[in-house]
Amino acid sequence: MKSANNIQRPRIFSVNDMPKGYKTDLHCHTKEGSYCSEESTADTIERYIAEGYSTVVIANHCTPDYYPKEYHWFIDCHFDVYDLAVETARGRINVLSGTEININQYKNDDFLVLGTSREIMHKFDNIFTTDLATIKRVLNENNCLLIKAHPMRYGQTMMPPDEVDGYELYNGHKGWARLNEIAKHWVEAEGAMDKINTAGSDHHNPGDNLKYGILTDEEIKTNEQLIRILKNRQYDIFHL
Repeated sequence: MKSANNIQRPRIFSVNDMPKGYKTDLHCHTKEGSYCSEESTADTIERYIAEGYSTVVIANHCTPDYYPKEYHWFIDCHFDVYDLAVETARGRINVLSGTEININQYKNDDFLVLGTSREIMHKFDNIFTTDLATIKRVLNENNCLLIKAHPMRYGQTMMPPDEVDGYELYNGHKGWARLNEIAKHWVEAEGAMDKINTAGSDHHNPGDNLKYGILTDEEIKTNEQLIRILKNRQYDIFHL
């Protein structure tokens, strides 16, 4: 598929030789929202600004392991961290809301939800006990995308292309980055390169490389804009 400017996209670039454009990281965790993260929201935002990103998606873990009380209470706590990131950014970088879900049906798998919000997540009675097909339907009805995160991580299920909107081809987590090319070859073999494939740093800790994401011709300021760009393939992928 070609984008509006008639260039085959998304193209894939090394971070060292990518063209100019607006950088967006679609996969970021912070300490206040993900127990496996060791860098505060405030420090994380400062690092993304220093790295020249125009936009970052706060996609903290939304999983039963972090679910000590009632579901809707948990969702509010989850998105309070996103609000903290927006407050910290003070308009110096665009901060979008996302999440990384884990559900009972696939206990070893993670899925990035792009375009989501507090209000959309409250539409579920309990997303953890909902089946994946229903989750995808509800998300798509609300202009969100369901992306299989780090698809070649050990123990993960290789989701068939019709069960997700796309795959995270390049993930910057130091434990999984070496598997990125395998993931790309698998997606190619499945004939799924025309899905919405992405990249993200999977930031958790101060030493993580912020060198993964998408590159766009326009600055992404809203979730609606992000979803439009991804659906229309008006973006490129960059990775370390």
